[in-house]
Amino acid sequence: MPEREVLYRFGPHPHGGWLLGFRLPQLAGFFLAGVVGIGLLKIGGFESLLLVGADVALAVLLLVVRIQGHTIEEWAPLAVRYALARSGGRHRFRSQLPLLGHRSRLPDSPGLDPEPPLPASSVPAELADLELLEGVLAQYGEAPMGAVKDRRARTYTATLVCQSSAFYLLSAADRESRLAAYGGLLSALARDSSPTRRIAWYERTLPSGGDQLVDYLHEARREDIEMSAPPVELVSYLELLSQQGQGAEDHEVLVSLQIDATRPAASQAIRRQGGGDGAVLTVLAGEIALLAEQLLRAGVAVRGVLNRRGLAAAIRNGYDPFGRHRRDRGQHDANAGGVSPHSAAPLLRDTHWSHVAADSSLHTTFWLAEWPKIDVRATFLQELLMQTHATRTVALVMELLGPSTAIRRAERAATEAAAERHLRHRIGKRTSAREGQREGAVATRERELASGHAAVRFAGYVTVSVPGDGPNPLDELHATVSRAEMAANRASLRLERMWGQQDEALTFTLPLCRGLS
Repeated sequence: MPEREVLYRFGPHPHGGWLLGFRLPQLAGFFLAGVVGIGLLKIGGFESLLLVGADVALAVLLLVVRIQGHTIEEWAPLAVRYALARSGGRHRFRSQLPLLGHRSRLPDSPGLDPEPPLPASSVPAELADLELLEGVLAQYGEAPMGAVKDRRARTYTATLVCQSSAFYLLSAADRESRLAAYGGLLSALARDSSPTRRIAWYERTLPSGGDQLVDYLHEARREDIEMSAPPVELVSYLELLSQQGQGAEDHEVLVSLQIDATRPAASQAIRRQGGGDGAVLTVLAGEIALLAEQLLRAGVAVRGVLNRRGLAAAIRNGYDPFGRHRRDRGQHDANAGGVSPHSAAPLLRDTHWSHVAADSSLHTTFWLAEWPKIDVRATFLQELLMQTHATRTVALVMELLGPSTAIRRAERAATEAAAERHLRHRIGKRTSAREGQREGAVATRERELASGHAAVRFAGYVTVSVPGDGPNPLDELHATVSRAEMAANRASLRLERMWGQQDEALTFTLPLCRGLS
């Protein structure tokens, strides 16, 4: 008898409306249009009616009619900000590192060695507030742990490297067991006294060049074989490996955890450790160790934590995935790994309305605007993760809510839903199926929280990338975007391109825990 697999249902996306589904800017616009209409009525005559009609039509056009999922009122600030960035030249970044050189302090006394050189810094605006630090994981043999410090937000983020497993090939019972363990992981971290602010998953593919297999073949070949006259079988192997990188991808799974130094729980823990960045890294190391332990219990293989150089490489690979093997070949110390922290940023970055160009790559980032509206299996993301056949990154950013905060928000949402339902009844407005689904989702969430489930606020993003040095890179990008959108549709997802903010959106798919306001 075949196993019966549990189905899952996502709640409808909240409309974000303040009254009857309308947001506050829309209500303010309607009020202003009404004031203008009343003033136009005082003119009198047929011309007054025409002007009032034009006023109403303009208000509807600006505030109600949607173009590519957004009203003109929503597009306006985005377009203005993009235009100001282009007029001020902020859309175009060129690194000054080759011109700045390195600084080194010379010793005051003879016979002393000079201090290590200090590299200069030149980064695009979206990375300007970031600083790469390094601490240690005391629970794991003082292993080095890199951390990204956001000076403006006062957050610190560390990243684990995980081993992807064949989740799709597991039995239904094994999948349910792992998902239950993952739910326990979120419940363990989503506590009121937790300094953890966010957790993010990044599953990305990077171009595979087959260099490791080629190197192994050279090292493992018989000593009597001369490369000047290699045997036929060795030539065949080398030709096969040279073709292996065409269309192949290396999968990489990163899990990032972020703590907020301004949270009361975090600030108290930091003060107990003595304050400063060192104390924050100690607190962060404790949370990362807890996360690694919970992931292992959920059946996720944790390979290690990224050090400072590893974090720099992860960020640079997100900007320029097609230059990864070139940078790796430049490493003379096999044990060092990664890249220097001052090399984490791209050397050039040009932002366009629909995409961003960085070093030798073109990128387009999408927001996962809608999740499945039907019941789906636990493997519903298989189409997007395994069938895209492109260099891409799928990111899921989650903000953990403590039980008291989650219950308070759920109760407020239930009260607002009841008030809106009463208002619709009073004015005679029919409750649509979508509104009924939202009300049902609010009630379900309140029951789940009362049963002890964890609550998270999450957002998903997808970045697709193509080489920028091809004959027609934009055409290739459009084709890759179409493949990604079709894969998302097969997974019952809807992607929405983040027009006019591609430079910032690209950082949402870097291990920085960004993407939620």
